[in-house]
Amino acid sequence: MDINNSQLITHLRRALHHLYDLDELRRNPLIELFGIAGYVDSASRLQKILLDSIDALRPNDDDLPQSKGWDIYDVLFYRYVRGYSRQSVANQLGISDRQLSRKQCTALETLANELWKNYGGDIYRDDPANDDVAWVESLPPEKNSDWKPVLRAVLDMLQPLAQQYGTKIYHSPDNSEKDLLVPQLMFRYTLLNILGRIIPLALDSLWIQAAASDSGLTITITLKPPQETKSALPDILLSDQNIEVARQFIEKARGKLDITAVGDAIQIKFTIPPCELIPVLVIDDNADIIQLFQRYAQGSPYSIIGVQNPAQALELISKIHPWIIIIDVMMPNQDGWDLLSRLRQEYQIDGQQHPWRIVVCSILPQETLALSFGANGFLQKPVLPQDFLRMLDEQVFYLSQERGKDETFISQEHR
Repeated sequence: MDINNSQLITHLRRALHHLYDLDELRRNPLIELFGIAGYVDSASRLQKILLDSIDALRPNDDDLPQSKGWDIYDVLFYRYVRGYSRQSVANQLGISDRQLSRKQCTALETLANELWKNYGGDIYRDDPANDDVAWVESLPPEKNSDWKPVLRAVLDMLQPLAQQYGTKIYHSPDNSEKDLLVPQLMFRYTLLNILGRIIPLALDSLWIQAAASDSGLTITITLKPPQETKSALPDILLSDQNIEVARQFIEKARGKLDITAVGDAIQIKFTIPPCELIPVLVIDDNADIIQLFQRYAQGSPYSIIGVQNPAQALELISKIHPWIIIIDVMMPNQDGWDLLSRLRQEYQIDGQQHPWRIVVCSILPQETLALSFGANGFLQKPVLPQDFLRMLDEQVFYLSQERGKDETFISQEHR
């Protein structure tokens, strides 16, 4: 497809203004430009390209707030991802409407350049006849998050589409709803695909109910369609390409999707099991350190189990099967170096050496010594939250490779 820069920006602006309207995205010429016209989920793929490309323009947190990079990202994020009006964005950024126009032109040109550089004519060049699960499989399942902020963010993002079709979305979160980690991208794209498809089909409103328990998260979406489409709508949705992609997301997360008629309403229900927390054993005689690490791990994929007595730790290992063991080497009851050597050379479970990763934690700068004793990592006290979580991410990455797993559980949001 031949296209000049002016045409690219025109098509890009139109796509961004309809970012959550999959029917409109499906007709955008960018679909052909990016080589995804042959896919049944082409609109979802284009949406993903645009969202990911905007996210890639986000500057580092230590960049100055008044930098050009933040100007570009903030305009794209608030104007298109969040769907705020021009006046709201100008007020948010503290600039005039004329200044916003200039910044918006710069932002669109920057995004267009990035899209052309990264995707122009080369994206998804595999055979469109292949199973669309391949795209679902390419999403990183390891980025886990509490479900509530993800749901709130998606509902905020879809407000412009709901306003366009005059659809009211009712969701009253209960503060007692259980915190639960789910695969963030899978959950986000599932909601976008389902809600983006059914908002235009609702008569005037839809209801979203969420129920979280130890067994998983259940989302129930109920809408009343127009009378003339009520009987056929379940079959229409079951064969819809956007709903099918959502089903693939859910099944990859080991969940289930159902669509049923309930009275004069249609109900879409899906359940996602909770992400399995990775057990981390902390051996430290200081209870405050254990509690500190447990606070650091809140909202992450890690479960911190602490023990102050090294002898108890050896009994606990066979019960919890930790992926990572963090050892304080300066303990009164047992030398941590001896414990490290024993764990590395002697201790076995069911006759086999357990493939854990061991990290030494000490107030002294003893990293070289720790690694020479067989440790896989080192933390020097006092330990900052980002250093603690980054260390866990790194150890899980290497351990997953050693185990030959297809999936890792790296919490990239902490990087």
